[in-house]
Amino acid sequence: MIWLVMCIPLLMNAQQSISLITPIDEDTIHVAYPLFTWTTVTSSAPTIYYNIKIVEVLTGQTKAAAMSNNTAVFDEDYENTGIISYPVYAPEFDPCKQYAWKVEATILEEQQIGENQYQTVEVVIGTSDIAVFYTDNCNVQSRLSGPVPANFFMKLNKETSNFIYFFSKNENDEKVIGFKYIEDYSNVDFQDLQVKIRDLTDNTLSTVSSSNLIPAGVPTQDKYGVHYLNLNLSSLDFDTPYQLEITTSKNDIYKAKFQFFEPE
Repeated sequence: MIWLVMCIPLLMNAQQSISLITPIDEDTIHVAYPLFTWTTVTSSAPTIYYNIKIVEVLTGQTKAAAMSNNTAVFDEDYENTGIISYPVYAPEFDPCKQYAWKVEATILEEQQIGENQYQTVEVVIGTSDIAVFYTDNCNVQSRLSGPVPANFFMKLNKETSNFIYFFSKNENDEKVIGFKYIEDYSNVDFQDLQVKIRDLTDNTLSTVSSSNLIPAGVPTQDKYGVHYLNLNLSSLDFDTPYQLEITTSKNDIYKAKFQFFEPE
């Protein structure tokens, strides 16, 4: 009897769904070695291998494009588990960055390929959607060179961060910022949002009319409760640091710092 041991990914017709639990999509992590957890799948095989892959998401890039094209920061297999602690030997996450992650479940099966000949194949039995998370410890500034990409939205958080987003005018010569925040209930009327701008040079706070909110050109709410909006702030000065503060109907306050600059 001849055995050929090969690792050949083989997709099954029906795959099980894996749900990513922590960090949740659009979450911010505050520790160097976070826990990653997900739901497990079932199989008659004695061992199920869970591959967890993490990539950095670059500015203006979608999480799907990042997962397909970027070099993995972390890519390892674990047996029969739905939880890992990010290992100390793995590359550290950079501060103030966005990362995407997904999980895929596989088993090994022996398949006959000829008389007395067998091969071991890797069969995918479950996959997850792609989720993103952000790293904290923001003690640096990041500049977006040139006009901000149309699909870029700065992330608002309840916690105050030192990270500053730099924007230039858009193609219509307007000072417009895109932002997103998580609100875990539906039927949101964006005209009810309270919009305020804090001048960080003197800490003065001014109110902006909600009529300055502009539809973002992407779904304003997806299944994770992430809302995307644009805000016209053409009256603001260049080279002055500001903080956007959004108050929802539940009195939750979301914040992010930004600044307009003139490209050289």
